[in-house]
Amino acid sequence: MTAKKSILAIMIFLLGLAQVAGGAEIKPLTLENALALGEEANYELKMAKLRLDNARLDYEKNKAANQLTVSRYADLQVEKNLLEAQAAYEQTRNQVLFEIAQTYLEIIKVNREKGLRSKTVDYEAQLLRDLEAQVELGYKTRIELLKQENEYHSARLALRKTEEQYGQLLRSLEAQIGSPPGELQAALVEGTTPAGWSLGLEETLALARDNSWNLRSLDLGVELAKLDRERGQTGPLATWEAKKLENNLELAILARERARADLETSVGKQYATVRQKEEELAINRTHLVTVQTNYEKILQQHAIGLVSSVDRIAAEVELLQAEYQALVTVSSFLLEKWKLQQMLGLELGGN
Repeated sequence: MTAKKSILAIMIFLLGLAQVAGGAEIKPLTLENALALGEEANYELKMAKLRLDNARLDYEKNKAANQLTVSRYADLQVEKNLLEAQAAYEQTRNQVLFEIAQTYLEIIKVNREKGLRSKTVDYEAQLLRDLEAQVELGYKTRIELLKQENEYHSARLALRKTEEQYGQLLRSLEAQIGSPPGELQAALVEGTTPAGWSLGLEETLALARDNSWNLRSLDLGVELAKLDRERGQTGPLATWEAKKLENNLELAILARERARADLETSVGKQYATVRQKEEELAINRTHLVTVQTNYEKILQQHAIGLVSSVDRIAAEVELLQAEYQALVTVSSFLLEKWKLQQMLGLELGGN
């Protein structure tokens, strides 16, 4: 396998993670499928949907009633209530979907780690067999053999722990997407090589501001405070009452400005994190090419008897480690990218 083909194979990550007895066909469970199932199954999200639906019903009711009174203030108030309910719903939804995405990617990573640890067990077993033979011939000591036995058993223990972790993660995903325990019999699929972040910082910040439910609600809060002040000016007011209305307006403006500044700061930090993860992706791809090239050389040398089987297995372990690290890097990038997408009011998922 060439280095170029290896990278493509690693970055596609089509990993079958659960087998069905009897060789039945396994249907792939994509991240999008998992998110859709989770959205239907999560109780907190169901409750948030109902609360949002109630807010919409109240909005329509109050809007219809307000047609008789023609009150701009009442219009703004019910609209603000709806925006607050929408913001609460989106926050709950983002948290639920992101947790599912985390579990999904973690299962894929741990499955790859299982393969790495399994090959490590093979490597330590081969070393142990070779050492046993050398001890019998008097070339190695019993102490060296004991050390290698410990390495072998440690590798087996690490594999067993990884298998247990894998099972726990599967159960977690089952609970998140509403699948009965023990019945998740689908191949989890990771998509193609993830695309980088295509927007510049200013474009990203502008999108975050435009799509923020919270900022829209605070904008209406400013408008309501202005109307309060205007209504107060139509009649006689005590000095302290007029001052309080001015203060309330200033508070509403400051709250909006602070929320906007906080949003821009958070989005800016997340943007920088995504860019950093992109750089790590590039570095990791270069490392993967190097390891793959070395592995191909070892295979060629092994074929003509220049290196031992132990050396070949060691090179394969190194390759599996590099492949695993590639998957870890991709997963880390995707999670940070999805965080940024959610902060901008975009749908989670995709590469």
